[in-house]
Amino acid sequence: MTTLTGPFNSVLVPYDGSEPARAALAQALALLQPSARLIVVNVVDESPLISEAGATMTAYDPTEMFEALDDEGRALLADAVSRCAAVNVTPITALVHDMPVPAILATAKTYTCDLIVMGTHARTGVARLFLGSTTEGVLRWSDVPVLTVRAEDAVQRQPFATALVGIADSEASDAATALAARLEPAFQTHVVPVHVDENPADGLLAAARDCHATVIMVGSHGRRGLRGFFLGSVTENVVRTSDLPVLVVRERAAGAAA
Repeated sequence: MTTLTGPFNSVLVPYDGSEPARAALAQALALLQPSARLIVVNVVDESPLISEAGATMTAYDPTEMFEALDDEGRALLADAVSRCAAVNVTPITALVHDMPVPAILATAKTYTCDLIVMGTHARTGVARLFLGSTTEGVLRWSDVPVLTVRAEDAVQRQPFATALVGIADSEASDAATALAARLEPAFQTHVVPVHVDENPADGLLAAARDCHATVIMVGSHGRRGLRGFFLGSVTENVVRTSDLPVLVVRERAAGAAA
């Protein structure tokens, strides 16, 4: 029987072949421990085709287009498998038909994942203020930690070597701190707790540079309803602007991480 010892025993990577997705897969492979499993999911979102079929005045059979989407999804999964094979990892693959955010969250639940790794767009200027809608949605609604990585050149060979943890008087911060404590024995992580009174996001990013952090850990509030549309300004700003991977931990994860 395989003994699972790390905090991340089942890691999920949504994969669409884009540069952010390739970066996420590369980061997941770098952090994957020998006893852990990797799940790669491609989401086939048929809703645009269904909407178009409903809006057109001319009846047509969209089956061929649906099949083309499936073929593309399978080709992308094959690409992911090939990238994993290069480092002797055999992932579990899943092709899921749904809208992206619910599909990713459902897949994480199906495979009892304890980490989701996702890419964010390497944007600059005004565009950098906006995350991709799928990444943003998963960050808002995921019950498990989400690790974001900006681009392939931001991938860390040892992503948890030095973890800067944002400290505040909140349950979300406590959740991040609890998870950081679990990283120490599994990855020999050097944990650097930092509290910033003013300009927290900028302060955390500056502190991360100063201590040569390989990852920034921040907490997020487990909100639902209207308030679920807000991660919290500090967390959002860090994820949007950090060139380092950012590990976002929901406050509800505190008990699980104890």
